[in-house]
This record gives sequence, C-alpha cells and structure tokens, in this order.
Amino acid sequence: MVDPAKVSCRARRRGSTVRVDGVLAVEKLQRGLTVLVEGTESGRFRADLAALAGVDPQTGRFSAVLRLREERLDGVVCLFGGTETLATAGAGPVRIR
Repeated sequence: MVDPAKVSCRARRRGSTVRVDGVLAVEKLQRGLTVLVEGTESGRFRADLAALAGVDPQTGRFSAVLRLREERLDGVVCLFGGTETLATAGAGPVRIR
C-alpha cells in the first residue's frame, strides 16, 4: 500500500526565465525526492524545457528555473513519479503569470 501525495506549484515569468515554486505534500517526507517541472505550450508538453527539482525533506518545498529560448511557453506541469511507499501526483498545466 502506498501513501497519498499531492503536488501544487505556481510559475512566474521573469525575462527569459520562468521560476517555478511548489510543494510536495506527503505524510512522511523522505530525502532524495524530486519533482519533474516541464513547460507546456498550448496544452502540449515541451520536453526540451524541463528541469528536475529537489524536494526539501523538511518542508516539502521545491523550485526550478526554466530558461526560455522563445516566448510561446504558456504553462508548466509539476510531476512527482512516486516511490515504493508514496503515490504519484501532479499539478497542471499551471498558467505562467
């Protein structure tokens, strides 16, 4: 049996970058957890604009910066792949502000 997990995130454009901040909420945080942050354009995933964000084992917070080569990126998704004891979870697409 796996414990539930929940991901929330938000994204802000700053010049040629997008800063993504979020939280992985689980009952017991573990060391070494990561969240995949990936850009979206018109609802489609952009694998060329992605980053792995390490999760703080004390707070569950994570952050990532996506470096843009073009302005068409309009959202991000934040995806947690789960572990043997934690369920998968995701948020998005989240609109970039």
